[in-house]
Amino acid sequence: MPRYLLAAEADKIQDFIFRSAKLREVVGGSRLLARFCSEGVKELRKKHDNKPEVLISDGGAFRIVFDDEITARDFGNDLAELYLRCAGGVLTVADPVEYDDSNDERFKKCYHAAQEQLRSAKSRGDKAATAVHLPYTAFCASCGVGLASGHRKKNESDTRSRANYLCADCRNKTEEKFDQDRIFIGAFGESLLKELGDTEKLPQIKFELNDRDWVDLICKADARSYVAYLLADGNGMGQLFSQCNRTQLEYLSKELTNSLRHSLAKPCATMIRSQGEALKVLEGKLPVVPLILGGDDLFALLPAPFALDFATEFCQIYEETMTAILARPETNLSDQPKPTITAAVVICKRSYPHTLAHQRAECALKQAKEMARRIEVTTGKRVSTLNFDVVTGNQVTADSAGNDHHYRASLRPYFISDAAPADWGINMQNLIEARVTLKALPAKRRSEFEKLYADLPDDKKKPTEEGDFRSRWKPQFEGQLKRLGVQDANSQEEDSLEKRDKLPVRVLEALKLLGGAQKESGYLRRVERAPSPDWYANGLSDLLEAWDFAFKLDKPMDEYWEE
Repeated sequence: MPRYLLAAEADKIQDFIFRSAKLREVVGGSRLLARFCSEGVKELRKKHDNKPEVLISDGGAFRIVFDDEITARDFGNDLAELYLRCAGGVLTVADPVEYDDSNDERFKKCYHAAQEQLRSAKSRGDKAATAVHLPYTAFCASCGVGLASGHRKKNESDTRSRANYLCADCRNKTEEKFDQDRIFIGAFGESLLKELGDTEKLPQIKFELNDRDWVDLICKADARSYVAYLLADGNGMGQLFSQCNRTQLEYLSKELTNSLRHSLAKPCATMIRSQGEALKVLEGKLPVVPLILGGDDLFALLPAPFALDFATEFCQIYEETMTAILARPETNLSDQPKPTITAAVVICKRSYPHTLAHQRAECALKQAKEMARRIEVTTGKRVSTLNFDVVTGNQVTADSAGNDHHYRASLRPYFISDAAPADWGINMQNLIEARVTLKALPAKRRSEFEKLYADLPDDKKKPTEEGDFRSRWKPQFEGQLKRLGVQDANSQEEDSLEKRDKLPVRVLEALKLLGGAQKESGYLRRVERAPSPDWYANGLSDLLEAWDFAFKLDKPMDEYWEE
């Protein structure tokens, strides 16, 4: 008697999570999805006498095996209905396909058929539905999309809050409890405590996330009230899952979220150990808040000063963790391509809307993923990439000026390791090390260098050829280097002579770290990112833009102000 495999997947998860105005509701939506995946299928299995076999139930994706086609279709309808009632979202359910796991090849064939059915179901679009008609209606005051189901407070126990119109979805997100949460925040807390080990010598970490505006808390770690958002997505996971047999698929789907959680907890533990003074203002509260954490997707809030080094270490640990998981006997997938990840960091004021921050992160992530794909196609190498964006002033959209110029002020995206082709860019660690090298560079000189990079010529001449670059820009740059040697001539400090002699040398060292310091190339490096034409750039402008957000996790901040 044939068995059947059912594939189902939640649609527009990001839209469901980020359409709410409050960050608490974003976390509540992410937590609600995680709880639905862990508890929703269990409840439906009881209705169907616990017969369905669950292969995958995580991150809004479901793969379930049934004994007959009718039960599979009924279960799929019930699952979509339950998701609509619990989360107010749409769950696409594919037609069941015949299932045979007698050997690995037949299982993979069935799995691919289920994937094709799911893609076909998604391409059909939403079915016609009856619109709600009421003589008097009000839209939700939080998301502005759903119809309000009542006029009430988000939290009835909060005497300070006022009543407002809320839809059922936003109310459900708000009512999610975090204090006893063992699925989402609590699981991350357990990973963090495990990484911290002996906490007797460390400040007590308080996992009190309920009734707290996390942005207002974490922005205290930065003198100018900036925060950072980290967005990450694993590369090639669909291809990896398609190579798995049933045992590998079940094990890998469970370990994937654990690997993300571990990769986030380890740099967080490093930051807590090394940055005790800087994190005192957080009153012992959790310094990193995972807003979305499931499958191979992550969106987290963290202190801005350590954002770039944190993201770099996160990506490195993910690579190491996933490589170890693939080598385990339960998976035995060490022959598969190297696991990699793409990440993007958006640094912005605490008042910057989290929805816009996520959109900017998505754009930066797309650029980094595109470069990683091009490298794999062109060179055969798989690499992890990291992009970042710093939002200043009232800036709303990303600044794309100069992206098609022959000379550019940015080397973004960056790589996580030196395994990437040298002609494509540099390692993010180079930028962080250059920040240490240039710690004595005065703010006035930094501003002058920033203006100089903002005025790069748009000619097509190479740095070694006579053109606007060699006749105008390069002499101005070398003039700035000469001025560094005399900037402290009038200083009465005893160590002024030592600083005066060191600064030009340190700038040249930083230029070398950030792309090359050969005078014949104009302190720029040639970048070859096929199929784009070659261009020239240096990462100094990127460092100046992220100057206050490139501190090392394991280096006390006081050392940046000492010479």
